[in-house]
Amino acid sequence: MSKNNFITISNIKIINVQNALIFHDASTAFIDNVIFEDYTEYAISILNSETKDEFIIVNSVFIGSSNSNTIQAIEALNVHLVIKNSQFINNVGPRANSLSFSGQKLHLENNLFQDNITTGHSSTVSISNLNPFDDKHFIKIVNNQFINNQIEVDAFPTISANLTVGSVHSFGEVHISNNIFKQDFSEHSNFRNVSITSSASNDIIVEYLNNTEIGFGRNSQPSLYLSVWDTPVNIKNSIFTGRIQASSSPNTTISNSWFFDIENPDTEVNLNTMITGIPSNNRHDLFIGNPHLDMETLRPIWNSQFKSGLINNGHRDTNGDGIFWWNDPEDSDPDNTRLDIGAVHYQHGIIKHWIFPPLLASKEKDFTIQPRSVESIEWLAFPYLDKMYDPANFPHAQAGYVFGPHNDNNLFGQNEQNEDFLESISWNFNNDQGVIS
Repeated sequence: MSKNNFITISNIKIINVQNALIFHDASTAFIDNVIFEDYTEYAISILNSETKDEFIIVNSVFIGSSNSNTIQAIEALNVHLVIKNSQFINNVGPRANSLSFSGQKLHLENNLFQDNITTGHSSTVSISNLNPFDDKHFIKIVNNQFINNQIEVDAFPTISANLTVGSVHSFGEVHISNNIFKQDFSEHSNFRNVSITSSASNDIIVEYLNNTEIGFGRNSQPSLYLSVWDTPVNIKNSIFTGRIQASSSPNTTISNSWFFDIENPDTEVNLNTMITGIPSNNRHDLFIGNPHLDMETLRPIWNSQFKSGLINNGHRDTNGDGIFWWNDPEDSDPDNTRLDIGAVHYQHGIIKHWIFPPLLASKEKDFTIQPRSVESIEWLAFPYLDKMYDPANFPHAQAGYVFGPHNDNNLFGQNEQNEDFLESISWNFNNDQGVIS
C-alpha cells in the first residue's frame, strides 16, 4: 500500500502468510482488532521515506510462526506509531522480534509482550535512531507487560534485552513508566531488561518511573543499563531484583526505589553492588530487603502480618513539577493516596485520607483508632504523615491541619447504612492529649 490516504483495517484474521501488510509512504492507517498469525517474515512493515502521520494499532494480536522464525512482528521507519491494548506472543527472530521502531514518535500502552525469543543481537522491542527532523522525538512506553521474553540460549555471544532505546539525540523525551518486566527464568547470561543509550545532551528528558522488574538478578547482565553521558535520567518509585549499571551517566538520579534478592527476599542486598555508575549524592530514599510483594499479581501486600513498605512510599513529587502529591493528581495513585513504589498499587479501602489536628506533632506521635464496630473497617492508611514536615508551610515539628473532608473523603463520614466510619480518634503525645469524635 503506497497511496497517501487514510487506511482502515479492522475485524479480520490474517494467517499463514509471508508478509501480512506492507506500507510504503502511506500517510495514515488505523488497524483495529486484527489477528496476525503464522507470518514468516513481517506482520506489518511500514517503510516511509520521510516522517508521516500516525499509524494507530489497537486491540490486535501478533502470534509468530509455529514452524519457522519470523523476522519481526512490526518494523516501522519514519512514522508516528501508536500501539495500544495489543498482544505480541511467540515471535522468534534474529532482529527485534516484536517491534523495531526508527522515527520520531512512539506510544506503547497496555500491551503484552510474552514468550518472544531473540535469536540474534536485538531485543523484544528495539527503538533506535531517534534523531528528529523538524520536531522533537517523543517516546512513551507505559503500562505494558514484558513476560518471559528471552534470547535463544547460546545463539550468539552477544547481548539482548526486553527493551532497547538507542541512539537518542537532542531535543526529545523518553518516558518509561508503570511497566511490568517479569522473568520466571533467565537461561542466558546476556539477557538484559532495559538498555538506554544517548549522545551527550541536556536537551533530552529520560524518565524511568514506577516500573516493576522481577527475575533479572540471576545472570551477569544488569537489569537496567544506561550509557547516556550528560543526559539527565530520573529513576523513581521502581522495583529491582537486578543491578543498575550506569556508564558515563553523571546526571542520572535514583530515588524511592526498592532492591531485593528474588531468591532470598529477606536477605538485605548491598546497594553498592546493585547500583554502579550513579553518584552517591544522586541516590535518595532507597530501600532493601523483603518488599512483601504478591509474586503473582505483583501487588503490595497489607494484611494482619505485615504491611508492604512499597505502599505510600513513592516520591512526593514524581513528575518533578514542584507540586507535591496531595495537590497533584499525577503524583497520586488512583485511590488518591500517595504513589506506591512499583507498577501495581495497593488499593486502599473506603477511608483513604486523614489530616492532623492543629497541634504540635512528630514522627513519634501515638494515635489510637477506635472503630464503631470490629467489622466496620479493616485497615487505615496514613498517607499524610509527610505533609506536616513541609518546611515551606510550617515549622519543622508543627502541623496545621484539621480533620475533615479531603478529596471527597471525610474521615467522619458515613457508609451506605448511615453508620459513622469511626467513633473517635485520640492521641497521646508528650503532655498533649485529646479526642476528636
